[in-house]
Amino acid sequence: MTLKTISLVLTVVVLAAVPASATVSIYLSAQGFAQPVPPGSHVAWTLSAFRSAQDTNTEAVDLLITMTVPSVLSNFIGSGDRWNCTTSSTATVCGTSLAAATRFSTPLQVEFDAPTTADGGRFVIPATLATSLPNTHPEISAKIEVNTYRTFAVTTTDDFGAGSLREAIGRANDRCDRTVDCLISFAGPMTIEPRSPLPAVTACDLLIDGGLAQGTSQDIERPVEISGAKANFANGLEIRSWCGVTLRGLTVNGFGANGVVLAVPTPPPPPLGPVSVTVEDCFIGTDTKALEARPNGMRGISIESPLTVAWVRNSTISGNHYSGIAVWASDLLNVSRCRIGLGRDLRPLGNGASGVFVNAGAADISGQIAYNHDFGVAVGRGASHVTTLGTGRPHAYRPRGAYASCTGSYRRRLRPCRERHPHPLRSAGRGTPPGEV
Repeated sequence: MTLKTISLVLTVVVLAAVPASATVSIYLSAQGFAQPVPPGSHVAWTLSAFRSAQDTNTEAVDLLITMTVPSVLSNFIGSGDRWNCTTSSTATVCGTSLAAATRFSTPLQVEFDAPTTADGGRFVIPATLATSLPNTHPEISAKIEVNTYRTFAVTTTDDFGAGSLREAIGRANDRCDRTVDCLISFAGPMTIEPRSPLPAVTACDLLIDGGLAQGTSQDIERPVEISGAKANFANGLEIRSWCGVTLRGLTVNGFGANGVVLAVPTPPPPPLGPVSVTVEDCFIGTDTKALEARPNGMRGISIESPLTVAWVRNSTISGNHYSGIAVWASDLLNVSRCRIGLGRDLRPLGNGASGVFVNAGAADISGQIAYNHDFGVAVGRGASHVTTLGTGRPHAYRPRGAYASCTGSYRRRLRPCRERHPHPLRSAGRGTPPGEV
C-alpha cells in the first residue's frame, strides 16, 4: 500500500515567567500515516522537537508533551531515548530536555491500536507542547490522527444474503457517503459466482480489497476470484461512483460482457471534477494464477464515461475475447507496470483484439504488452493524445483519422506489436477501426 506522511507543526505554552530576552523558537513536528487502516490496526507516529534556524538562543530548555487519548484507542505507548513518559487513564505525558546548542530532540515514538469497531471513523489525539522558556510561537495544540475503514466483510461465497458480496456492495452504496473511508474485505480465499449482474458500485471512498499488499508480484496467486461462469450475459464489477473507488488484488473472469466497467457518472456533484478510479494488483481475464485464459466475453476493462480518470497498475489483463482495455469515453487513462496479453512467467495469453484500444481522452501507457491479436495499443479517432513507453523511449500520438501500434514490451525476447505492424500509424479507412472489433 502507498502511504502519505503528514507533517504537523506544533507550538507551545509558557511554563514560567522569565525575562523577555530569554525566549526560544521551537517547533514540534509529527509524522504519521495519512491513509486509512483496517479496524484494530497498530498505528505508529513519531514526534520530534527542533529549534528554528532563526533561533539565536541556544540555551537548554525542558520540553513537555501532553497527549489526551480517546477512550476508543487502546495500548497507547510513548517511548524514546531520553524521553520519560507516564500514562494515566486519559492522557500520556512525555518530557525531555533539549540540550544547549542542540537543534533537534531525539524522536518520541507514539504507538497505539486503532478502534476495533466496524463502523470506522476519524479519531484525533490532541497534543500540547510546553517549554521551560517562553516560545515565540503561541499556539499550543497539534493532532495525531488515525482514520479507520468502515468495513463490510464478505464471509460467504453465496450469491445472496448476509455476508455475500452482493450484500456488501449494497450496504457500502448505502453507507459510504464521503464521511468515512470504506472497505469491502474478504474472509479468506474464495471463488464467488454471481447468478445475475452484481449491483453497480456507487459508494464513495471505497476499497474492494482481495487481501494482498499493494504492489504484490504478478507471479503470486490472487486469493479472491469473481467468476461470471453462472451470470449469463453480465458485466463483472461496474464502478459508477463519482467519488473514488479502488479494486485491489481481485481476479475477475468468465463474464459474458466486460470484466470491469469504469464509468464515473456525468456530471458529478459540484465542486468535483473528474474523479479517479483505480484497478491495481488484479487479474482480469485469467485464472487466479495467471496460468491460463478465462476470458471475459467482451473486454477486460471497459472505460465508458468522459469524466473518468482511470489508473490501472500492476495488473495482468489477458485472455479476454476482445481488447484487454477499451476506452470509449474518458478524461485520462494511466496504465503502468501491467502485463497485457501475457500471464505468469510472461507466457502468451493474448487478448482477442488489441492490448489497449483508446478511442477517447488522453492515455499514458507503459508495461509489458505482447501477443495480442491486433495491436499492442490501438488509437482511435476520438483519442486526444496517447503516449506509450515500452522499449526505452516514449512515442506520442495525436491521431488524425489514424490508428497507432505500440512500442512493444520491455522484454526484447517477446514479440512486440511493432514487429507485427512496423509502421506506427496505419490508415483507418472505413468501417470498424483496426484493433477493436
